[in-house]
Amino acid sequence: MMGDPFMGITIKRGYFSVEHYGGSGWRWTRIITFRYSAAEKSWFLYKDGHESFHATDPENVTEKVYTAKNFGKVPFARFDIYKE
Repeated sequence: MMGDPFMGITIKRGYFSVEHYGGSGWRWTRIITFRYSAAEKSWFLYKDGHESFHATDPENVTEKVYTAKNFGKVPFARFDIYKE
């Protein structure tokens, strides 16, 4: 209902994040962060954060953050946003 959920890309030293925000009554965000490994000269998934809340209760947020402890070592080229 809110249209394209892509909000933008944030770039910081050695990291970049792809940011999404969407929904209708139930709203959600997803920020996927990649980190550069100089030793391997490649980008790897660093963190995948999700939040959700109802538009009538924006203070009641459910948050989930996944890291390499959850998904292992994932190169940027093998990352699939649709895979759980």
